[in-house]
Amino acid sequence: MLLSIWNQHGLFTLIPDKGLLLAPSPELIQSLIEERERMRSELKALCADEERLEDHAADLARSSADSFITTNQYINFRQRDIRQLERLMRSLLTQLAQLYEQGEITPHDLEQLFNQHALRVSRLLLETNGVQVFQLVDHQLMLRRVPCAEYEASFQLDLLRIKVDDLREPVLDLGCGAQAMLVRALREQGIEAYGLERLEQIDRPFIYAANWLDFHFVPDKWGTIISNMAFSNHFWHHHIRKDGDYAAYAQKYMEILRSLQVGGCFIYAPGLPFIEGILEESGDSYTVIRRELDPPLFEPEEGEGLHGSRWYVARVRRNR
Repeated sequence: MLLSIWNQHGLFTLIPDKGLLLAPSPELIQSLIEERERMRSELKALCADEERLEDHAADLARSSADSFITTNQYINFRQRDIRQLERLMRSLLTQLAQLYEQGEITPHDLEQLFNQHALRVSRLLLETNGVQVFQLVDHQLMLRRVPCAEYEASFQLDLLRIKVDDLREPVLDLGCGAQAMLVRALREQGIEAYGLERLEQIDRPFIYAANWLDFHFVPDKWGTIISNMAFSNHFWHHHIRKDGDYAAYAQKYMEILRSLQVGGCFIYAPGLPFIEGILEESGDSYTVIRRELDPPLFEPEEGEGLHGSRWYVARVRRNR
């Protein structure tokens, strides 16, 4: 009952085409009131079982993180942040159990508890992702919508000018998306391909479910690494933000390059002129090849600072 209510209504209010309001929806509050007796019993049993309580908190943390990322593609949770979110969800469950045990509860009681929880979650989002991910709506914080699309494999290959027959294996698609379209298409053609995606994956042994900043890129492993509108897009986002974590992205970028085999390539769009120039000036270890793209046919998201200087495909080859 508990998880079904979360899955049906969520912990926060989705405002179509705008974002996620960090406040409980009226439907959630109403469901919790209507099912008060079953909720009281279930929460009491849950809090008496430490393992089940931890599992429920982890499920809530993961589903919440996924909803944040789906709403705003630039939300980024490291593993330590997920652990903190799990602790917040455990606290929510125990506080709910205590509230139900007090006897009769009102919608106001639940709204107050969930608003306090939302405030703690918003603090975590502010600490880990900064103020740019939010906007104010009627004096309430809303996680603003920044959509992210998944692209057909054929479109990605054409955009990045990749010929399947020329791919050096193994191949890693960095930020492959929940559907892993490019990875599946390559594997269907006999290519040893893998994907890295931060959203939860099920029954896909060739997908690494991890944050790319936490993932360890083994040196000299990959023949080709591909990332279309993923890693470099986020690198740009942090590069232009006053409070961006650009240093972590720069370190991870170099780790990615070192994980290439000699002769291997990192192929990505948009380009990263501010770091590629450093590569070219530092010696002959890497060669950068650029191919200009047509101008975007859409208006950039507010505050994203989209600039034509990055609108190209980069192919960085490791030479030695």
